[in-house]
Amino acid sequence: MKNIIIIICLLFTFLIGMGQLIPPDKQTHILVGYSIGFSTSTLAYSITENHWKTLAWSMGTTTLIGATKELYDINGKGTPEVKDLAATMAGGLIGYGVIRLFTIGYPNKHKRKSQSNYTGMKFGKF
Repeated sequence: MKNIIIIICLLFTFLIGMGQLIPPDKQTHILVGYSIGFSTSTLAYSITENHWKTLAWSMGTTTLIGATKELYDINGKGTPEVKDLAATMAGGLIGYGVIRLFTIGYPNKHKRKSQSNYTGMKFGKF
């Protein structure tokens, strides 16, 4: 767990340092995509406990919301860019990745606990 926290801290330090290379508009898209991906991943994993379904729900939701925002921009409300959609999707993938890091092995440990409580003993006659 300590290694995961160190990796996350280094990742955030790297991203803050890269802030000069990433325009503020794209940073906002990454942050919003991260929020969507993280919350969708949390909900999807709590329901399915399947990482592939969680990834599909997270990226699908993030892409849908990002594409809807770009369609809104096409109608004259902003400046539509494919890079905005890509930044939103990248943020969603990062949000899924954080959930994936914290849930590695969780279902297996959970199943082992529930199976280890069974002793196979029969009660009644001694």
